[in-house]
Amino acid sequence: RRVIDWGCGVGLEALELSRLGNRVTLSDIREDSVALATRVLALFGFKAVHDEEFDVFYANGSLHHCPEARAVLAEYSPRVGEMRLMLYTDKAKLAHGERFAERMDFLGVYADWYDADKLQGILPMGWVVREWTYITENGWYAAARVTR
Repeated sequence: RRVIDWGCGVGLEALELSRLGNRVTLSDIREDSVALATRVLALFGFKAVHDEEFDVFYANGSLHHCPEARAVLAEYSPRVGEMRLMLYTDKAKLAHGERFAERMDFLGVYADWYDADKLQGILPMGWVVREWTYITENGWYAAARVTR
C-alpha cells in the first residue's frame, strides 16, 4: 500500500511500514527529520518514495501538535483512502486541565486533545471515524481509523 507517514520524525514507523511491504512517503515539518528518516530507511535497505496519492494517511503522535489539523485533513482527504491516527485524548485533557499543553508537549508550544466526536467534527465531509480505541491504561492516547 502507499502510505504517507505525516510527521515521520526519525523514521521508526516508516521503517516498520516499509518492512511490511508498503511504499512510504515521508513528511515532516522539519526537513532534517525527513533527511534522517530517509537515512534510517536506507540503512535497512529501503527507499522512501514520493507518491502524490496514498492508500493511508498515517499520523502517529503528530496531528495533535498541529493547530491546523482540520486544514491538514482537508488537504489530504482527496488523495487518501483512509486515515490512521494516534492522538491525545479527552482523558489526558481531564487529567492535566489547564496545564495540558505543557504536560503533553514538552516544549509547551501546542497540543490538542480528541475524543471520537471531536475528531469527527474536524473531518472533511463524507469521512467517518470507524474505530476509536484508547490504547493506554490511563486512556491518554487513542488510535483512530477514519474512512469515507
